Amino acid sequence: MDGSSLPAARPTGGGATTPAEAYTGEPRPPEAACPGRLPRAPQHPAAQRLAPMPSPFSILHSELGTARTLSVLAGCLGRRLRGEPFRDAAEPRDRRERNGRTLARWALLLHRELRAALGAEAGLQLATRVCVAGSVADLNTRLGRPDAERFSTLDENGRRLQVREWVDSFPNAEATIEQSDPHQVRFTVQRCSLVEACASAGQAELAAAFCEGDSLFFPSLTPPIHIQRTQTIATGGTACDFCLCLNDPQPDSPAPLPEAAGAHA
Repeated sequence: MDGSSLPAARPTGGGATTPAEAYTGEPRPPEAACPGRLPRAPQHPAAQRLAPMPSPFSILHSELGTARTLSVLAGCLGRRLRGEPFRDAAEPRDRRERNGRTLARWALLLHRELRAALGAEAGLQLATRVCVAGSVADLNTRLGRPDAERFSTLDENGRRLQVREWVDSFPNAEATIEQSDPHQVRFTVQRCSLVEACASAGQAELAAAFCEGDSLFFPSLTPPIHIQRTQTIATGGTACDFCLCLNDPQPDSPAPLPEAAGAHA
């Protein structure tokens, strides 16, 4: 998933930049509305293959260069040795909160270091891009390439067990499954300890970046999986209500994600 990088984040005339815009440099299209039950489509040879994605390091390197990237990473390590980012936070109240802090720690340290080096706005934009890339990589590691054809052949109990396995692979989330039809899945996350970790570190502005990996990962699969959420905990909602809907496979390859500035000579 290394190789290409994404364009530099740029502000959008006077408005707040969303995490996806900060990541790609382009306005994010609205999330697709969930269609109804779709007919099962035959498995395409390219099905469930991720389009090339940049690594977090490649994004840093493309923006900062080698020397400055190494300096930033060394700064992150120094902060970690000094007990950041949770040095002044209360002790985690349970295992879920400890998990969230473990998952978010290095993203929060990077955000602090970039904020100190680049300023608040530019630091948040670059930290967001890196965090989103890391989230996509984490989704790929935890979920792999879900076999939609196999999932659609499972009985109701088998589908619910499979969805529960996917949901439980994320140690930061507490979720309830509402629907596990062959071509549509709904579940609600009532608690996300990544959001709690950002708040504990005094960096709540980074929390939404952890959600944006979902919006890039699922549609990049072949066949694409459309994702809809009417609210997220990271943006002030009471829950994250997920609807994942399977679409027909595309005839060729998945649409590539935007390349980074500097990817071409």
